[in-house]
Amino acid sequence: MVEGKALKWHTTLTNFFPYSSILSWSDFTKRLIERFGNICDDPMVELMRLRQSHLVNDYHEEFN
Repeated sequence: MVEGKALKWHTTLTNFFPYSSILSWSDFTKRLIERFGNICDDPMVELMRLRQSHLVNDYHEEFN
């Protein structure tokens, strides 16, 4: 699901590239990585580092 800053970025991008000139997947992923960085190199590493240190709701949000 796309939300928050990523949703705003995606909305701006799709407004800039209307459906008549569809952005290729490789261009989309390139722009995505340029904007947010390569945050999903190994999702298991991030999951293994996750620890509950505050409220359960906060932990749940971080887990998601």
